[in-house]
Amino acid sequence: MKRSNIFLYLTIIITAAATRILPHAWNFAPVTAIAIVAAVYLPVRQALFLTLAVRLISDVIIGFFAWPLMFAVYLSHLFGVVMGLWVRKSVASPLPSPLSPFLISLPRHGEMSRRDREVEPLELPLIRLRATFPLKGEGNSESYAERVPEGRVRLGMWSRVVVAPLISALVFFLVTNFAFFYPTYTHDISGVILAYTNGLPFLRGTLLGDVGYTIVFVASFEAVRFYLRHRAACARSGFKIA
Repeated sequence: MKRSNIFLYLTIIITAAATRILPHAWNFAPVTAIAIVAAVYLPVRQALFLTLAVRLISDVIIGFFAWPLMFAVYLSHLFGVVMGLWVRKSVASPLPSPLSPFLISLPRHGEMSRRDREVEPLELPLIRLRATFPLKGEGNSESYAERVPEGRVRLGMWSRVVVAPLISALVFFLVTNFAFFYPTYTHDISGVILAYTNGLPFLRGTLLGDVGYTIVFVASFEAVRFYLRHRAACARSGFKIA
């Protein structure tokens, strides 16, 4: 791993852990959002590592709790990685993912070499990504961006960006408030209902944190990528931008 990438990951981990340590609204934290966004833009292993590292480091400082509940909490955060992969899958669907502007014209199925399947690496100040786009079934010389109206492409992307953290927040609420993880509740239907009722005040923070942080992270990444792409295009055309 490049030294610049290590610096980037350390920055993300420390900053995200600090948001849990510093005063904040209940459950308003970026852990699940990091899981979602990392799964969209990074390899799965790195997404899993970042999610677990952020939660573990902050728990070391804040304090651990009962291991059955800890297991449920960590597993719920990792569900965000699954949702991030769902967002990333839109690359190969009629509604492309945030990486769709990088799609190139695709030859007919069976005529594609490995090099044709790859776009140029996306250069960011501290990270280098390479995106690949497998085909499904028969293809033609059109790119996805040419076949799908731009407005629909952006709507498809952002709808998944919003829905993914909503589902993740609900899963986190349902799993972590299950009565059987707490000795203070009776382990029957009445205890489960009471546990979920008492957990409702925390659901608001979970929803706002997951959705808010996910949108901010994706919008920031897309803004940087948009700037770099157009700066490169201007450079090829002989124009200069700041």
